[in-house]
Amino acid sequence: MQRHEWKRHGLRWATAGVAMALLLGVLLTMDFRAFEQYAGRLSLGALLAAFAAYGAQNIFRALRYRALLGRPDLPLPTLTAIALYHNGMVRLLPFKLGELTYVVLMQRRMGVSLQAGVTSLLWSRLLELVMILAVAALAQLLTGDLPWEARLLVLGVAALGVGAGAAVLYSPSALRRLLRGAAQRLPLLRPFIPALERLLDEVEALRAPRRLIGGLLWSCGTYGSTFFTSLVLLNALGVALPPHEFVIVISLGMFATAFPFNISGFGLVEWSLAFGLTRYAGLSLSEAAALGLLLNGFQQLAAFLWGGIGFVGLHATAQQKEAAP
Repeated sequence: MQRHEWKRHGLRWATAGVAMALLLGVLLTMDFRAFEQYAGRLSLGALLAAFAAYGAQNIFRALRYRALLGRPDLPLPTLTAIALYHNGMVRLLPFKLGELTYVVLMQRRMGVSLQAGVTSLLWSRLLELVMILAVAALAQLLTGDLPWEARLLVLGVAALGVGAGAAVLYSPSALRRLLRGAAQRLPLLRPFIPALERLLDEVEALRAPRRLIGGLLWSCGTYGSTFFTSLVLLNALGVALPPHEFVIVISLGMFATAFPFNISGFGLVEWSLAFGLTRYAGLSLSEAAALGLLLNGFQQLAAFLWGGIGFVGLHATAQQKEAAP
């Protein structure tokens, strides 16, 4: 047990160490004067538009949760408040621990089972990655200077993401047989089999076309609102790029948020944005690092503020229920 605990905590410390090294690298590389100059270019109108767009993505997330759960009866205001609070916690807590808030709140406030909550959350994240990969791959293919080998690689990565999702979606039958076979050989697994089979039932339920199509459509909304947030800020900061290159740069930052190499959201995201800005916008690495920190810092602040609004909304809803006769 102690060895298992050491491995688990060791992995967390290793992840935190990588994130700290990445963040320290950003701070040592960035041009602080450029950071101040860029920050001074942001007008109040641009900040408010970006803040509104960042909040809008959580409405699309709430609609996607309803679609994936097959529960159009779930109240959208409360579900949006959960999405706001959940997104804020994911951005602020290390090691992706904030993901647990969605599962817990859906179970306590919406009566959604643990298995359904876990499945809808995992599929929400998978759909986000598929959307980012698909849009970025299309944008890459539109660049005129991309060699055919790179085009094949981009198509291969996008196809791999879609194929992985399809494999998970159509694997419950095989997994169910493996579980039952393992339970016969390992009696310790038997108490967990019913819960695991209910989880597989939830995965199978996602094969319904209405759920999948709804999830994909609302994922377009989450991608679009997140993209618009960064686009407004980049335009206000004076970054001018063709549309498909904007897509690539912003998608790099969005893709980096899926990995745990960030401390309260800072670390890998800045480097991903810096890479895109040096490659496509022609900025120096020090300027690009400053711009990446500014963009990600705004999103962290927006996540914190919108998360607070979501918390207040959840608290108000709970008080209304207690006051109801």
